[in-house]
Amino acid sequence: MWALESSILGAANNSIKICEGSASPKYCKYWWTKACHDATRAKKKAFNRYKRHLGDIDLWIDYKKARAVQRKIIVEARAESWNKYVESINSRTTSADVWRKVKSINGSTAFSHVALKINDKVVVDNAEIADIFAVQFSRASNGIYNNHDFNTLKVASEKIPIIFSDNNDHWYNRSLEYRELDRALKSCNSKTPGPDFIPFDFLINMSDNQKMQLLQFYNYIWNTGLPHQWRECIIFPLLKPGKSSADPLSYRPIALTNCMCKVLEKIINWRLQAFLEHNILVTPCQSGFRAGHSTMDALTRLESAVRECLIRDDFCVAVFLDIASAFDKVWHYGLLMKIKQMGLEGNLPRFVQKILSMRKLAVRVNGHVSERYPVHSGTPQGSIISPTLFSIMINDIFDSCPAGVHYSLYADDGAFWTSGASLLDCLTLLQDVLDSVQNWSGLWGLEVAPAKTKAIIFTRKRKYNPITLSICNNSIEYVSSFKFLGMVLDKKLSWNFHIAKLKEKCQKDLRLLAIVASNRWGANFSTLKRLYIGLTRPKLEYGGFLLETASISNLKILDRIQYAAVRTMLGALRCTNTKILESEANIMPLALRRKLFLVKYACRTLSIPNHPVANITKNYYHFGFFQDSNQELPSVGRIYCQFVNLQLKYNQIATVPVECRYVTYCVPCYFSLCKNKKSDLDANGWCALFGDLRDSDYSDRIDVYCDGSVRGGVAGCGVWSSSFCIKSRLADDSSIFTAELYAIYYTLQFIRDKVGIFVVFSDSYSALCALSSFKVSNNYLVSRIRELLLNLGSSKVVIEWIPSHMGIHGNDNADALARESLALPYLGNAFLPLDDIYRHMYKHYLELWQQQWSASGLPYRSMKPVLCDTVPAHLSRSHQKVFTRLRLGVCLLTHGHHFTKSVRAECAACCCRMTIGHLLVDCPALSKLREPLMQKCISLKTTLTVQRLLDGEFPQDMLMHFLKVTGFIDKI
Repeated sequence: MWALESSILGAANNSIKICEGSASPKYCKYWWTKACHDATRAKKKAFNRYKRHLGDIDLWIDYKKARAVQRKIIVEARAESWNKYVESINSRTTSADVWRKVKSINGSTAFSHVALKINDKVVVDNAEIADIFAVQFSRASNGIYNNHDFNTLKVASEKIPIIFSDNNDHWYNRSLEYRELDRALKSCNSKTPGPDFIPFDFLINMSDNQKMQLLQFYNYIWNTGLPHQWRECIIFPLLKPGKSSADPLSYRPIALTNCMCKVLEKIINWRLQAFLEHNILVTPCQSGFRAGHSTMDALTRLESAVRECLIRDDFCVAVFLDIASAFDKVWHYGLLMKIKQMGLEGNLPRFVQKILSMRKLAVRVNGHVSERYPVHSGTPQGSIISPTLFSIMINDIFDSCPAGVHYSLYADDGAFWTSGASLLDCLTLLQDVLDSVQNWSGLWGLEVAPAKTKAIIFTRKRKYNPITLSICNNSIEYVSSFKFLGMVLDKKLSWNFHIAKLKEKCQKDLRLLAIVASNRWGANFSTLKRLYIGLTRPKLEYGGFLLETASISNLKILDRIQYAAVRTMLGALRCTNTKILESEANIMPLALRRKLFLVKYACRTLSIPNHPVANITKNYYHFGFFQDSNQELPSVGRIYCQFVNLQLKYNQIATVPVECRYVTYCVPCYFSLCKNKKSDLDANGWCALFGDLRDSDYSDRIDVYCDGSVRGGVAGCGVWSSSFCIKSRLADDSSIFTAELYAIYYTLQFIRDKVGIFVVFSDSYSALCALSSFKVSNNYLVSRIRELLLNLGSSKVVIEWIPSHMGIHGNDNADALARESLALPYLGNAFLPLDDIYRHMYKHYLELWQQQWSASGLPYRSMKPVLCDTVPAHLSRSHQKVFTRLRLGVCLLTHGHHFTKSVRAECAACCCRMTIGHLLVDCPALSKLREPLMQKCISLKTTLTVQRLLDGEFPQDMLMHFLKVTGFIDKI
């Protein structure tokens, strides 16, 4: 191991310079480049030369030029750094991350120093602080529990060691493969390295030979055991939001483990998850750390239950569990016992056993590392496999729930609820669940925190007398609102508290947007739009389809947040009509996006077998009487309505086994002809090359050619061989990618029972790449074709790529069959993959938005009849604001009096009200300056009108020049 690490670090040291020392807060500018350094040096050199010859005007001019060049280069460096960062922003980026980046570009990076207060004594020594944190974090995982009975059970149980058999015959114990390593490395993000100082980037950029050596090393560990160095981690204390920095309990541990270990854990974790899903060992109501599941699963189920209860005027009571120090208190022996009961044996469970044993931690504070302390309980901090292990531990917590009680799990966030006309009956059932949870806690050591466990009674009734719920001899508090999985639920499900919190959170993002818009390095429309889409809009859309039942006034609060963001992006004035802001920025209204996300979420859940939300969605017809109610429908009811509008049925959504989202297999897909570019050879050359390939490699196989065709939204596929041919019409709105996959799928299905060995030729490079990729796919066609290929084996069939439209006889015949299939009737037996369904949905709601826009009757509609991107990207920020304000018809020249409370501006030459049309077209005093615009319109064979000047096709630079020479550009 040491030799491998030394070779990686040695190669890195020879290629990459190691930074020395730490950056000063004054000079900590992450955007600084060599060009900035050279320009600054040239400026200082010019200034020093001038100081030695004071009064020399030429040297002074040289200095001014050098200073101007330096300023320009610095602005460009800041802009380039910012634009690269903006491209990496996604829905997981926090506002705090963006604020830190903005401050770093402005040169105001903050350096924090930790100071603790222990027993009225202030501790500032970093080494002492590190030891205090290390003792605290180690004590949290010391393996000692508050339950005396459980401690007795623990001691008695651990006298019998858990031994896993040496049977490695199962698929999950096979040797690690290169495709798994490649997939694991591609999924890694550049993070801070662990104690070995090897970041992911070093591993990702290794050569193929080095990766093979790394794979051999991993297989050695897989069969022998985990190195002791990989059982140690470095902890960084991170202050919790809103907590006192002087209290050690206000910090949460953030662990840094070896990146080489994390890559290995990724591979093993995928195998473990695939085993759990394939054998249906995970409770369907567990949504945490599972592919295709999310926090929306629990929230949707609870919202539907509460909404149905409110429509019936019944009671729905929910209890939200809080498990104290959940991840830190996992009993290692109990976890291994559950793993053994699941039937795991061989290398995989032994790897888990080794990764849990003899763990140690140390804390680093400002470069000072504490002593190492042992860890006796809990899942490993910073480990990839930890969430899966915790899910196994908590999997059966609600197994004893009585009928009529529903529950959900998302990691350690648990909730259970029941509905009924009698509040007493509901609470009695919930108390039974609490008793069973308490018994479970006594068996497995995870303790419920009664003070943080809350209950809500959802009802429209004002008077009711609930009995006390209790756990561990402590009563549970009834609350009127509770934050569950990021959404604040209130007892009437009005979403008032949630939207108020959301507004407060988004105000910070709007201030950030305004600050960025005011800087020269970040102020352009595309950057601001990307910042809003990646940072603010995900907050508005998280659980957005659940918020559809909120009041109109509450939904307008969310709309105003988007309006404010769009105004900042465009540089529009506050008095601009809100209805035209979104159309100008080409940002879909939130109301339509909520409906879009509702049906997309429904399709995703319907594609997963045994998904709890899919089950209640399919059974919605039992509650058809809700349609007659004045109350808002539950989310499953709204899903039903939207599916009707889309003319989509639940059984048209194909399912993909969850285990297919974790593991992939090598399939016989080859690209022998890809060594040459398609443009390198003519048709005769390709035919000759193909003939050589067929004669040399596939002379003993039967040729089969397949192709897909799409025209005008109609799709079909064709298969041709010398002994048979197939043509089939596919569902409308199928993509060409889907058509090509169906051609391969039908081919494999047909030859499955035929005698002989085959080679399938396809001209779809993208389809074959998807099939042979090491990445998992949620496309059901890809998963089914892979399954067919694995079952048939390469001895039966292989797939080979060939170029299209190059005169290859079989390929031309398959192409002709595919085109002929477009005239066939669709029999309804070819389901659309999710990507095609999503595209169809987006198109539907885009058309709905276009219909609403066309029917709005606003004057601006003539300026933009079709919704599309119209903001010019090549203009500077100042000119873009001017152009946009003119298009919107609201500028300071025409509406500035609303802000200054003065008289509306008039044209001094014409003594009439100043309007945009008067300025650009009608004012005779500006006719001479307007001549270039007139000449350009004549050359374009059009008339000079406001709409023509601002339609986006007319040269904006000429328009800006006209406004500049007339002196009005600063008055817009």
